[in-house]
Amino acid sequence: MVLINGESGEPIESLAKLAWSSDTLEAATGKDGSINMILSGKSGDYSVSVSGFETKLAQRSDSVVRLRPFVLGERLIEPVLFDTNSSELLPNERLKLEKLAKRILEYSELMVEISGHTDVVGDKRSNLALSEDRARQVYVFLLKKGVPKENLVFKAYGESRLIRNMNGLMVDSENRRVELKIAKIEKKQ
Repeated sequence: MVLINGESGEPIESLAKLAWSSDTLEAATGKDGSINMILSGKSGDYSVSVSGFETKLAQRSDSVVRLRPFVLGERLIEPVLFDTNSSELLPNERLKLEKLAKRILEYSELMVEISGHTDVVGDKRSNLALSEDRARQVYVFLLKKGVPKENLVFKAYGESRLIRNMNGLMVDSENRRVELKIAKIEKKQ
């Protein structure tokens, strides 16, 4: 089997984890991305994990596995939205964050920036404080779900990074948000 960077097409030279439902093996890839190991007794689908890349489900018959690298600044989920002048997490947004917590725990090499934002309703100072409260609510929620604080950082932007629609108009509901993006990727060997 050969592991390839799905973006660049280059071979991946790293430590790889191959996981079946009941067993996990680790193997170093060569400069050409190849893993030379005998998988006798192994059958069915398995996952392939390499630090800095998304885990991919593969089949034993796959001779080449393309892994998608994480990208700095990449948004991990759709923005978490809030009601007007509120930092309370809505039930559907909590579900979104629960899934994200599992993903961050799976990819411990990711440092996630939690950035709070507001619409333009109210004064700038109040909006900056509200955006910080929103980011902090998400931060605390993820901590309670077991995400280590070392994987998280939160920032407040107030109304300084407004989203506009295709007509150039601001949509208040889209600006009352917290965004979660990859701030740093630690290579783990």
